Formats: sequence, structure tokens, C-alpha cells
Amino acid sequence: MNKENKTLDVIHYQRKKRFGGNFSLEFIFHDLRNRLNNNCHFTVHHAPYESNGILQRLHIVRDVRRLNAKNAIMHITGDINFAVLGTPRNSAVATILDCGFLGRSRGLKLAVLKSLWLDLPLSWSKVITTISQHAKDEIVAKSRCNPEKIHVIPVAISDNFSRAPYQFNSQKPRLLHIGTAPNKNLSRLVQAIAGMECTLSIIGRLGPEIVKLLKQHSIEYENHIDIGQDAVVLEYVKAID
Repeated sequence: MNKENKTLDVIHYQRKKRFGGNFSLEFIFHDLRNRLNNNCHFTVHHAPYESNGILQRLHIVRDVRRLNAKNAIMHITGDINFAVLGTPRNSAVATILDCGFLGRSRGLKLAVLKSLWLDLPLSWSKVITTISQHAKDEIVAKSRCNPEKIHVIPVAISDNFSRAPYQFNSQKPRLLHIGTAPNKNLSRLVQAIAGMECTLSIIGRLGPEIVKLLKQHSIEYENHIDIGQDAVVLEYVKAID
């Protein structure tokens, strides 16, 4: 607690920013900080490494331990749930977005993921937040966590996203797809619109397989990488123009 202005001191610990790869979490928590800046003093820290491999994840946990301040609330904002293990037990807040990662692995890898992304963060954190009742129910169903420990906080829509005049272009509609991680199902979308006369605007770095798929289905597309929120808002407006 900051005694001078009686605001809460909060550290938002976020995953390492990947060039052209991260959008949703960063926008959500940037907007949250703007909404709560009269009640909280925020410090934002990004993990020094991407969440790949054992060593880099251990370094992330060690980085959290180094940062942890006695009078600040440490909030692990998602996607690197294991990072909460760097905080004293029952002291931090962790956001668990969903359990989708459990459906993308099997065997030993699944057991390790479940432990580091679900079971240990759930038992280690003081409070868990998630974005919907469905996500909470899923977390509870796949763990032994007390439901009362998990708080549903729906994602607020930034004031930057407001209604815009809608004029549907039936001849050649413009479609917007945000994010290129596997869970965003971009490949499914490409297959679904194959043969459709349209322009696909994609925000996020494209891998060679997706580029190959886009060319294979002759999809006209634009790719936007590492753009700010104002540019994202503009893409929304252009997609319905």
C-alpha cells in the first residue's frame, strides 16, 4: 500500500513480448491499468525470456522471486501461470485464462503442463481470476481447487472500441482475424473461406505453413505485425466498412 496517496501498489508480470505475436493480454491489462490508475499504482514487468523449455521457465520464476516486493501485489497476468511459483505462497494473484492447453498435449508432456500451468499455480496463489464462468467451471472440473478461490472478472471492452457505421460489402467483404497462435484456429478459417471473394486482414506473425495455406487457397490477405491498439481499432473499422 502506498501510504502517501493511499493507492494499492500492483506489479503486473507479463509474458515476454514476442515481435508480432502478442495482442490480447497486453491490450486487456493496458486498458485495465488505465481504468484503475486512480486507485492503484502499477508497475509492468515483462519476463526476460519466452516461455520455452525448462531453463528459460526457471529463469522466469527466478526473475519473479527477484522482483517480488513486500508491499506490492504481484499479479501474474496469464499464459505463464507457472511464474507465480516465484512468489511467496498464498501471496499473489494469478490469471488463468482457460484450460485449452490441456487439449494440445498427451502423456508426460500433458502431466507436466497440467502441473505447471494449472495444479501448482492454483495451490500456490492466494487468488485466481479468470474471464468467464465457463472458464471457472472448466478449471474446477480439471483440478481440486476450491471454487471460492477463483473469481470471474469478465474482460472489459476498451472505450477505444465503439460503434462504427456499418456498410457491408457483399461483393468483396473484408474479414479480420486477430492472433496467429494455434488456439486462434487461423488455418480452419482459411479453409472455411476458400473460394470466397474477400480480403482477409490478419494481425500477428504468420508462419510458413499458414502462408503456404493462404496461397494454396488463393486467399487475398494483408498481414499486420507489431501494431498498436489504435491500428487494431482501425482494422476493426475497416473490416465492417
